[in-house]
Amino acid sequence: MSPRKTIIGMVLYPNTTQLDLTAPYEVFSRIPDVEMHVVSNTIASVKTDRGLTIVPDTTYDTCPSLDVLFIPGGPGQIKAQDDKALMDFIGKYGNKKDCLISSVCTGALLLGAAGLLRGKKATTHWTCLDVLPYMGAVAVDTPVVEDGNVITGAGVTNGIDLALRIAENLCGKDATQRIARFIEYPHASAHPDRVALERLSKEMLAQNPYRQARIEAAERTAKQLGISVIQKAS
Repeated sequence: MSPRKTIIGMVLYPNTTQLDLTAPYEVFSRIPDVEMHVVSNTIASVKTDRGLTIVPDTTYDTCPSLDVLFIPGGPGQIKAQDDKALMDFIGKYGNKKDCLISSVCTGALLLGAAGLLRGKKATTHWTCLDVLPYMGAVAVDTPVVEDGNVITGAGVTNGIDLALRIAENLCGKDATQRIARFIEYPHASAHPDRVALERLSKEMLAQNPYRQARIEAAERTAKQLGISVIQKAS
């Protein structure tokens, strides 16, 4: 008798950051006995934020029950937050404790908007860590945060760290080390000049074209969820 497959569903919406989706997909797809699905409103092709087109294979209505739900981030997250079909799809996994609920980058804000981060520790892209409290989450500035059945990853390339953590939860350390070795993934994000890094970070935060719209979207969510945020994002 063949082992039961682990079913992983990765959500795709317009203007997703493609690496948020494709980097974890590379890891997930190498997990033994896995069944992968890219899920969207329809099976029509979807254009990501840098112009790459990806074709989903199932819809929110036809997707099988998942063992792992994964939500990527990207500038499209702001508009996706108002996509009822998507938010209903995410929200229905809120009570399924046997499903790992995961995100990378600003995908965490979609989990939060669906009410799945209330009282949870979570991370997201560094430009949006101070937005997480609007969703009732406790922001943690680290590459991967695991709180119960919710696992979140920081920005973009941290999706690989996140996926490897999930792989280890599902198939053990040895199999995960094999995946990491095959894709030749050492983690090397340290910056030798912390002063220069801080200066660059401030410049990038000030120049972020999605910053204000993301805060406004989070404020609407906070109001809908009845959350009072004492320290406002600036």
